[in-house]
Amino acid sequence: MSLGKRAIFPLKTVLFPGAVMQLVIFEPRYLDMVSRCMSEQVPFIVSRMTNGREVGNPAEFEPIGTFAHIIDFDKRDDGVLTIKVRGGERVCVLEHELQNDQLLISDHYQILPDASDTELPSSVAPLCELLTKLAKLPEVDIAVDTANLASADYVVNQLAQLLPIELDFKQHLLEEQDALNKAVALYNQLLEDADEDDDDD
Repeated sequence: MSLGKRAIFPLKTVLFPGAVMQLVIFEPRYLDMVSRCMSEQVPFIVSRMTNGREVGNPAEFEPIGTFAHIIDFDKRDDGVLTIKVRGGERVCVLEHELQNDQLLISDHYQILPDASDTELPSSVAPLCELLTKLAKLPEVDIAVDTANLASADYVVNQLAQLLPIELDFKQHLLEEQDALNKAVALYNQLLEDADEDDDDD
């Protein structure tokens, strides 16, 4: 894999810029991918899967994904690898190809500009409070950067990574360029979900 090419890892989830996610790696193609990325110190691309499975034959995926930078890893005695990645820049894969080892790669992709950020408005301040509360839970693996809690983009990205919201909506948040729109959309979605839960009781 040359420095210009990036491996693509389709997953049934979305990785957000600045957010952290753990992955369990056991397929040979992805073990090799991780080895190359670590030795060359380059990221791979995580894209939400649209059709197929995470194991076996190559899956179809959303063109817009995120660079995944490996920040930690642990190898078990059975060869299974656990890695922790942090989301980097958003990427649009324009073309891709399949290697002989069944790994999807692309050297024709576009790095998207950062979302247009803004200070988190008071109307959606509960988002910041929710993130702070979640970060205190022992089962939540996140270290909140308090210096960024005023950033709408930061708060939404961290929450969207953690919360069990619909994948279509997560993809929408990833692709949204305006951080204020993202914050309002997430806040309204959480209110709607809360209302539906009340109706079910």
